[in-house]
Amino acid sequence: MPYSITEIRETLRLLDQLTADALESDTLEFKECSSEEKLREQTLELAVCFGNGQGGTVVFGVLVRTVGYDKAVVGIDFAPDLLRLTGELYDRIDPKLPVEFEWMEENFRRLLLMHVRSVMPPYTTSS
Repeated sequence: MPYSITEIRETLRLLDQLTADALESDTLEFKECSSEEKLREQTLELAVCFGNGQGGTVVFGVLVRTVGYDKAVVGIDFAPDLLRLTGELYDRIDPKLPVEFEWMEENFRRLLLMHVRSVMPPYTTSS
């Protein structure tokens, strides 16, 4: 069950009282993500996990153990090739898993959302 940008914004406002990892659930996860290489690793692992569950959304660009909205929402300072990343996920997950990426601007920072819709689990990575 992917989250809308409005739902993500409402959840991020809670960072003034809680850490991002306290806000995570079976369908929502936050990740810092410091490089495109790290992003590729994390998206593959998380897409399979969410695909084997109820689906959901991963928000990249948030520190998970930091309290305070302004401190925790750090954004992503690189521009990943999302078309290539989507293709890599398509090629490396069996059966094929619908994964969508969406940019979100939050407090002058760019966050990347990965939406996963679980259709026919179980999913696994392929060589």
